[in-house]
Order: sequence, then structure tokens, then C-alpha cells
Amino acid sequence: MDSKKIILTGIIAFILLSSSCLISFDVQHKGCIYNATDDTVVFYYGGLDKPDIKVPIAPYKSGIIGYFKNKTALEYLEENQYNEFCDTVLFCKKNDTVVWLPPFTELPLSYHNFFNKNSWEVNKHGKEGEYSSETFTITESDFTKK
Repeated sequence: MDSKKIILTGIIAFILLSSSCLISFDVQHKGCIYNATDDTVVFYYGGLDKPDIKVPIAPYKSGIIGYFKNKTALEYLEENQYNEFCDTVLFCKKNDTVVWLPPFTELPLSYHNFFNKNSWEVNKHGKEGEYSSETFTITESDFTKK
């Protein structure tokens, strides 16, 4: 192996090892947004000025909005819905924006809204379903409803 390959292998190993420290094996729940539109969508949680979370999501891809140890993403959202920094959800694409505000509710599936528990897909994992991934899907029709 020449020296360039050894250096490159060392750099890759360093990156993998150092980034693995960021992964917690205690994490039990994951919150995601799936972008079912033809454009990149930017998800803002907490408003545009100083969002707590800002996640650009490519078309037909998912973006992770958080990992949660002792509660699900839905439980976190419900508990923090009236926090002064976390009470606004925005999805932006090109020149269009969707804004959703609390309260967190449980409405029929036909009422698609970020704060509607029934608008989220929940998948349980693990031996006894102790882990979950929860996904909200943003659609083209969300941007056309005004």
C-alpha cells in the first residue's frame, strides 16, 4: 500500500470512529419528515428567525428531525407545542410556505396537519416494540391548500 492510500484509510477510519461517538445506543425513537413533493422542502421548527431545527429535504427523501431517548417524537412535540421557541412549524419550497400551529390534536386522517397525531406514520421496532420511528409526510397538496 502506498502512503497516499494509508493516509486516506487513516482519515476515513478517524472520521468513522469520531462520528460514531455521536451515535447513542440509548436512542429509542426517531422523528422524520418525508418529502413527497417534486422540490426540495425546508422544514423549520420554531419559526424562521431562529429555528430550533432547520432540515432541508430532497424530493422523495426523508429527513431526520430528531432522536429521542425517553419519549417518542410525537410525545416531544405534544409536550413542547406551547414553548415560545417551538410553537411554529413551517415547510418552505421555492416561493411557497406552509405554516402549522398547535394545538396538538387527534383528528381524522382526512385532516392532514403536522399537529394532527393521525397524520403521522408510526412504526414500532425491537423485540416488544420498544423503539419507534415516526414520520410526517409533506405533500404537494399541503402547499396548494390555502
